Parts: sequence; structure tokens; C-alpha cells
Amino acid sequence: MEDILFLEKPELNRPHLVVAFGGWPDAAEVATRTVDNLIGQLKAWPFAEINGEEFFDFTKVRPEIIVEDGLLRQLRLPTIESFFWKSPSGGHDIILMKGMEPELKWKTFADVLVELARQFGVTRIIALGGLYDNVPHTRAPKVSGLVNQAHLKALLLANRASLTTYRGPAGVHGMLLAASEKAGIEMVSLWGHSPFYLRSETNPRMCMELVLMLNNLLGIQVDVEKLSRAAEQMDRALARLVSENPHLRSHLEKLEERYDAESVPDEPVEGAEQIVRDVEDFLRREGGKTP
Repeated sequence: MEDILFLEKPELNRPHLVVAFGGWPDAAEVATRTVDNLIGQLKAWPFAEINGEEFFDFTKVRPEIIVEDGLLRQLRLPTIESFFWKSPSGGHDIILMKGMEPELKWKTFADVLVELARQFGVTRIIALGGLYDNVPHTRAPKVSGLVNQAHLKALLLANRASLTTYRGPAGVHGMLLAASEKAGIEMVSLWGHSPFYLRSETNPRMCMELVLMLNNLLGIQVDVEKLSRAAEQMDRALARLVSENPHLRSHLEKLEERYDAESVPDEPVEGAEQIVRDVEDFLRREGGKTP
């Protein structure tokens, strides 16, 4: 596998593979931050990197350099990293993969990822994504999903995820769903829906929902206390903003009515740009205060 650099090749027991890609499929950074949370709390160990030169346009995703006193010390190319965690109970081990969404050769990339999965005996792939939606922050987080095998629909429904119906532009998830189906590997793609007006902030409540869902799907017990505190802090800040901003309060009430009636509109909300600016400005000011 020339496109993968292995730091080591661990012996893994029927692992599940969780993947998250930054960029277009990572609204509010809910996918990559969720995987970061799992990597940190599980103390997952790095073991492989996918070669970035094959799959990234370096004029768009720039390599990074470290220079000290005029001397180049380090050059880091964009890459996609993989970590592993071994279950102490003898259950499914876990591979956690994160990086920016590839820009080039998606089919080749999907084949490389699926070949890595086959090499380590992966039994299920779970891809995480995030999107902006006309949903209010005052209601329970919404997660939707799609699968590559019909029997997995029941798994989504059992974990409070709605089934996606969609036609439109696709991310790399779609290519992975097709490649994994061809290889006979189960795959689930989970998408966290963040309020469209929370554009400048990571959405901790959505991350918490995804972690709890992964706890069930993976049979693990990752703590969500830190995410819960961050979510409560953001909720308090937004509550202050709503109380001070009649324009936002009116739009939020409409969103709540539509959400409760299970009639979330696909079209942009009238005045959405101003709402986004108001929320961004307020949260930026709040970020400079001590909670």
C-alpha cells in the first residue's frame, strides 16, 4: 500500500473504523472535533498516515513549515492520520481516522481507505459529517444518516438518527459508501445538523450527541462532561443574545414552530445573513469574557 505510511502495524480484533474529514463535510467542526475527543479520551495511538501528495491540491491546502532564525526546521504536508485503540474487554478494537477531505482522486482514495480496512479486518466503517440546517439550538440535536446495506437502517433508527433522503452535491462519504459496499464492508454515514447561525463556533452540543451515539455504536464509554459544560455555556450566551435581539428572537420562534411541526424548510431563512452576523459578533464579544 504505497499511499500509506505505517508507523507500526498493530494486531487488531475485528475493529470498527471511524472517519472524519474537515472542510466541506464538517460544518461547525462537529465531525473532526468528535473524533479528536475520542482520540484524546481513549488515548488512541497513531499508527498510519495516508500520503497527502496524492490527494490534495497544495495551492489550496498548504503544507506547513517551521522556520527558526531563518533556518527551515520542519516541513509538514497535509495528511490523513490514523489512530488505534484496543478494547480491554476483548470486544471490537477501534481505528480513528481524521484529516481534511481529499480534493483529488476520490475513487483512488476510497479504494486506499477500503484496502486499509480490509487489511486490518474492519467489520464496519462509521463516517461522521456535519451540515448547517434550519434547526433551532433550543431543541434536541438532529442527526441523520445513510447506509450502504439495507439492514443497517434499523441500527440508525435505534440510535435516534433519521434516515436521509437527498439529491445534490456529494462529499467523499458517498464514494466511500460505494467502495465499502463493493468490498462487502458495512458502512454508516452520520450527519450532525447544526443551526445555520452558529458558523464561527464549534457546536459542542452536537459533538456531545455524536459521542453519545458512538458510545452506543462502538460499545465504549467516553465521558461527555467537558462537552456538556461547553454546550451549557454556549446555551447561556445564546439565551442572552436572544433576549436582547428581537429580530433573532422572532426568527428563532419561527424555527421552533417549524421544527416542532416536523416541517424544516430547505430554502434559506429570510434575513439569514444578518442573523449569522449578529450571532458571530455576539459570540466573539462573549469569547473575551470570563465565564
